[in-house]
Amino acid sequence: MSKVEFEKIPQTNNNIRSLGSLVFDKRHELGDRAHLDLTNISSHQVLARDFIAALYQHTSPSRIASDLTIWPYVQTIKEFLEYVDQKKLPEQFRMMEITYEFLLEYRAHIKLTSSGFKSSHSRRHFGNLIRLLAAAQAIDLARSDFSPPRNFAYKSDSDRIQPYTAGEALDLEHACRSDIRALLARLDTGRQLLTTGTDPRGHNNRRDPQTGRMLRLAPSERPWLQLPNILWYIVNVMNGEYLKRSALLAGGHSTFNNVMMGCYDVPYRKKDTYSLLYPLTTDLIPFINLLAKKTGRNESSILSLTRDCLQEYDGRFVLWYEKNRGAARRYKKIIDNEGQFSPVALIQVLLQVTEPLVKYAPLADQKYLFLGLTVEGQGREPVKKLDPSYIKAQMNCIGGWCDQHELADENDQPLRVSLRRWRVTYLTNRYKRYGQLSKVTRDAAHTLATTTVDYIANDSTKHIHEQAIRDALNEVRHLARPQIVPDDNPEKIAVVLDTDITTAGKITRGEQDVLFASCLDFYNRPGGQPNMPCDKPWGCFTCSNAIITRHVLPRVIALRDLIIQARTELSADDWNGKFSFLWHVITHDVLPRFSSDAIEEAERLAQEQIFYIPLDIRT
Repeated sequence: MSKVEFEKIPQTNNNIRSLGSLVFDKRHELGDRAHLDLTNISSHQVLARDFIAALYQHTSPSRIASDLTIWPYVQTIKEFLEYVDQKKLPEQFRMMEITYEFLLEYRAHIKLTSSGFKSSHSRRHFGNLIRLLAAAQAIDLARSDFSPPRNFAYKSDSDRIQPYTAGEALDLEHACRSDIRALLARLDTGRQLLTTGTDPRGHNNRRDPQTGRMLRLAPSERPWLQLPNILWYIVNVMNGEYLKRSALLAGGHSTFNNVMMGCYDVPYRKKDTYSLLYPLTTDLIPFINLLAKKTGRNESSILSLTRDCLQEYDGRFVLWYEKNRGAARRYKKIIDNEGQFSPVALIQVLLQVTEPLVKYAPLADQKYLFLGLTVEGQGREPVKKLDPSYIKAQMNCIGGWCDQHELADENDQPLRVSLRRWRVTYLTNRYKRYGQLSKVTRDAAHTLATTTVDYIANDSTKHIHEQAIRDALNEVRHLARPQIVPDDNPEKIAVVLDTDITTAGKITRGEQDVLFASCLDFYNRPGGQPNMPCDKPWGCFTCSNAIITRHVLPRVIALRDLIIQARTELSADDWNGKFSFLWHVITHDVLPRFSSDAIEEAERLAQEQIFYIPLDIRT
């Protein structure tokens, strides 16, 4: 027996260069999207192997529990490899050679290429890279003494999500209602066809009595070309189960498989036949949108509704749902039961049309409300809990649900569906209706009111908030301005000022006059020390103790004339800083309260009398 000798494997610090994989595959543990294949890249394969190893290290079960979290890391790796190619770095460039300065340049590159996205995009992208480098350090693929630069600072983007306009919401609801009616009609057609179907197997063609050859049947006579017979075969022979091609061939359903692939000139395909028996995944889109519109719940809360989510108490219906963010727990909400498209009616219809699919779903998914059949899908299970990414893609992709209905926004641009935007619309409408932030916060199941503000602070409520600010400012001005009493009758003054007749008499006789007004209580200025003389004798126009009556009106006219003269002597900025507020109070709050006769008399007296105007007002 001859001696066999093997070549020595070269000694390296690690075996990633020689044995590392170019394929990341954790679909079995995490889901269908936990997969990255870099075998087709033409350059920097060693760096790619480093990243695959780092991704395996980072995706231990204690850190990541879903394939939805993996996908951003996959995108980060691909974009980094593209950047390395653009920089024309050496073919043997590895993670060990990534330095602080290199990452500074790459961060600048991300900022430039992400300028069209929200700020969170660049933060998330660079943060993913930093986490992969930390995982590489743990397995000695990156320098242990390396500290990356800081990530982008968090900032709040100004482009808030806007609610749907009334027209957009009506168009979307009309499309949803039409689709639901079409679905129910289609399933009803399927039930009727099924009752007329027979077993398509074993029907021997008639033979020519002279030659003995089988006669060619007309399409209307061929059993496998009849849709009722195909439905009968699915339900009675295949037990209603959707099987992929390999399972069909293994189960002895080769003729059915050929029929579904278009053999024998059969015009029907799997989607045509199974859609008559079960709701497809895309058929659930209108239910999702209407429930989002009418309940205002989060995307995750709606898609994770269970089949026992609806309960009736004393004639009212309660929706039980879960929140995965914030205070994660089960919540309840009273929902409407009026009309065939109310939330209660929608859930009851969903329970009815999805019931036949429950037994075909994985055991862990059988509890969920949203179950649909995915025909020719890439997943392992044709019936399962809805994948949010898949359903959003089916709604908004080119040629998807929105394009099929030719939906357009107010600017005649293609309209896209967003469940978060539905939530913004719902909470905004509630806020407009009730005007109470606390009530809307409770309805949204938010712990903090500031969270609700992020939803309702948008363009459609901007005028409400601006009007509230104007009203508040006017209220403050009203509280801080003099009281106007055009009548000199002491009895009427006593009623207006809510004071005694003696004090009212003193006011009319001028016994409580100060500079430009009478003072209700000179020794108790609002906001000042009690029982102390007023320390702001020139502030009558911003004091609620001040009372302007007809007998002090000439002094106000004299001050008005001084302000008019000052406009010609001072610059616009100086005049605005000194007199604009006084001018506004006199012309908008004081003079309009007096009759034209009273103003004419005051203007005449102002010309005939000499009034003391303080020097600091004159200069």
